[in-house]
Amino acid sequence: DYSVLKLTDPYSFTDPRQFYYAPYVTSRAEMHDAFGSTLSYLEKRGMFDRLPEAWSTLFGSVVLPLRHYEAGAQMISANACRFGWGTTTTQCFGYAAFDRVGNAQILSRIGLALGGGTTDALTEAKAAWMDAPALQGLRRYVEEAMVAGDWGVEMVALDLADQLLYAVLYRHLDEVALLGGAGSYSLLAQHLAGWFADQRRWVDALYKAWAADPETGAANVEHLGAVAAEWLPK
Repeated sequence: DYSVLKLTDPYSFTDPRQFYYAPYVTSRAEMHDAFGSTLSYLEKRGMFDRLPEAWSTLFGSVVLPLRHYEAGAQMISANACRFGWGTTTTQCFGYAAFDRVGNAQILSRIGLALGGGTTDALTEAKAAWMDAPALQGLRRYVEEAMVAGDWGVEMVALDLADQLLYAVLYRHLDEVALLGGAGSYSLLAQHLAGWFADQRRWVDALYKAWAADPETGAANVEHLGAVAAEWLPK
């Protein structure tokens, strides 16, 4: 009863990735090793120094501050893991919480590389998250989602924002970067885009399970529509 979104049998949902702890850890270790190799290559070739000024500004003012968005997403996911019902569901939320910490670390490592090993870029990114007018709508959205009081609503609200942000930053801008002389952005964006494709597999499967439930499906669809109507305009 901690959420209006319910499954009659919580184990009617299973993670299509078939993760349990060992395969999950192995998968994420490989993911972060691959990112580390890309980052090392870019640093050795001095690719960050060759970034066009507009792309350096984009990194500093838009992309790096999202490490704090990921931190909020981690808290939302951990809350769902705590209050959700059914281990096959809550383990996905738990893994997602770990993933969001990993995403924040990826962005932090990019910030350190951009700052030449100093934390200057990360300090500026935090100041932007706290004070830059362009980011306050997103910051407010995350903070309101964190305290919505229903773990299912919070996760759907987060997913609505994820679908917009990840499409713009790590798919659309990836394509623009390839044509705009910012190949380093494209190389880094592919790692976050790859993570989001993996995230979508279990999130979409959970939506389908909610909608197909023989007893609560109709109510779940109605609740999902209400969440989208309230949160998507934000």
